[in-house]
Amino acid sequence: MQIVKYNLKYNIPPHFIISVLLLLCSPLILGLGNLNRFETAKVLEMYVVLVGIIMITPIFLPEQNKDIRDLLSTKALNMAVVYGIRVLQAVVLVMIMVSIFVAVLKMGNCDFPTISYFFGTMAGILAIGGTGMVFYALADQVVVGYMIPLLYYLISYGTKDKYLGKLYLFSMSDGRVGEKLYLAIVGILFIGLGIWIRCRKSLR
Repeated sequence: MQIVKYNLKYNIPPHFIISVLLLLCSPLILGLGNLNRFETAKVLEMYVVLVGIIMITPIFLPEQNKDIRDLLSTKALNMAVVYGIRVLQAVVLVMIMVSIFVAVLKMGNCDFPTISYFFGTMAGILAIGGTGMVFYALADQVVVGYMIPLLYYLISYGTKDKYLGKLYLFSMSDGRVGEKLYLAIVGILFIGLGIWIRCRKSLR
């Protein structure tokens, strides 16, 4: 319970605030009213998914502080559990944000399948956030963790599904929602792999 409270009080707020501000700015950047399903998919896939980088990638960031790292090393804590709790909290908050955003789109008279687009957006968020986690764990540098998923985003944008196939980030914009299952699976695997790599490194 202490881990949950500490994370909510000290670790999550900066990332949560940035994510909320990003979403609040969306009406100034994008039109959110009277969109068809393809236009709505673009908003969700090309804009909302960015909160995955902000919220999920920096799961290991507290340990960059030597004092916190030393403190955790003195306690009988399973770090995989600590990281798992952080991921779960981040994902729950992201789900709440996406739910509210989807509700706003619906109130704006946008025409799209609510449930499938919600889960499709979450799949993209898990994939892009999980990618950041893996490379953060490998490089032990949060900057790398941010850069690689952004590169993944740009490759998806520039080449479409030519090279990425089923892992193309913007398939909903092309009318293909089913492919999001692959993104969800890869995202969950990458999150688990990132935690495993980080725990292995902490044992050295």
